[in-house]
Amino acid sequence: MFKKSKLEKALAKGLRPGGALHSEIYKLGRYRITTVRDAKAIRSALVQYQSNDALRKGRKSIFSALHSLAGLFQDAGSERAYRVLRDDGLPQLLSVFDQEFSQPDADQDTLLFLLKIFAMYRHEDGTERIIRASRKRFASDRYLWSVIFREVDESHPFRKHLLDQLSKPLPADFTAIAYLDFANQIARENGLERHPFDSTEGKRLLKNWLAKSPPEEYSYAVSATASLPWITNPGRDGLLKIAQNHPDRSVRLEAAWAMVKIGDRRGVDQLATMCRDPRHSKLATTYLEELGRKDAIPEQTRTDDFKAMAEMCSWLAFPMEYGEPPDDIVLYDTREMYWPPTRDIRRVWLFKYLYKAGGYRKEDDAGIGMVGSITCSLFDSVAADMSPEDAYAMHCCWELQGNNDRRAPKKLSVKEGRRLLKLK
Repeated sequence: MFKKSKLEKALAKGLRPGGALHSEIYKLGRYRITTVRDAKAIRSALVQYQSNDALRKGRKSIFSALHSLAGLFQDAGSERAYRVLRDDGLPQLLSVFDQEFSQPDADQDTLLFLLKIFAMYRHEDGTERIIRASRKRFASDRYLWSVIFREVDESHPFRKHLLDQLSKPLPADFTAIAYLDFANQIARENGLERHPFDSTEGKRLLKNWLAKSPPEEYSYAVSATASLPWITNPGRDGLLKIAQNHPDRSVRLEAAWAMVKIGDRRGVDQLATMCRDPRHSKLATTYLEELGRKDAIPEQTRTDDFKAMAEMCSWLAFPMEYGEPPDDIVLYDTREMYWPPTRDIRRVWLFKYLYKAGGYRKEDDAGIGMVGSITCSLFDSVAADMSPEDAYAMHCCWELQGNNDRRAPKKLSVKEGRRLLKLK
């Protein structure tokens, strides 16, 4: 008689009448699926879910039973468990998707999450579900489409099929942007015989994103500009001119890169100029290196202080942070010191940055960020008027907590951080 695993017990309890499957799975924490029995238990739970109206009509989105079951597919921890999930579990998940997708009140976020799982498992039938959902403009305004396309990487066996099938007609709304980024990535890696946006309709969309995107959607204009080396005339030169004169510096940087790609050497000088601005230096430098023009990188950008400031700006501009470089940034403090999280002596930097009020930002947003170990700004814990010593103390505690270091205090504490750093 085999003893039931923690997962089997959780699934059985959650599937009982009145059970809360999402809660039972959540209580497991990060649970790795390593056995065939656990993989088969997930498949069986999906069969029961599909025939259980109470479960299917339960709470939606990330708190739904279906989302929780599908999430287990991300945690395959052995090759044998993965094979069972792929060969037995995924066909059942496809059947569930089809059943839910046909409903007028379908839980859009959960079904998009299932599409991500299909992309992860490199499944042909799953790829067809992605194509079907895009063509039907399903949840076409959701950011999750970007996540789905990113799963279809260079080793994905149906990457080209997905690219070709969605080229005509082009996707709609934000799905179109996610697809554009997908096509641009393929073009940069392998080249393209024909870019899917190199058409009358595609050029119309590119022009619309370049000329009409509001400030909060300037990233769409960046994506449009990134496609231009693979767009043909008539039309390309006009689009490039709009990008060169765009109000957003990130778009103009992308335009300079595109100029070099199509043979216009003036783009090299423009990228070199942008290298001198720490808010855009890291990407401009990367582009010059990619284009084989390291010689054009200005000498002043090679100092440690400048590189650290550029690193801070790059981190702040990451989509999961501020999504754009700051309006102003200054060096607040730098010193060599013993850093407990890494157990060594190193140079660290603090930078004060400012995002000015305007557009969708109702008020100024100022903060302090650190470079030298883990580049980060602790928005909720480090105030813009903190002393350098207090800011270092908070970063030290935070990093120790992230490392699960036994020296880490239970709560972020200036006092404990100063003690660890031996700061008075």
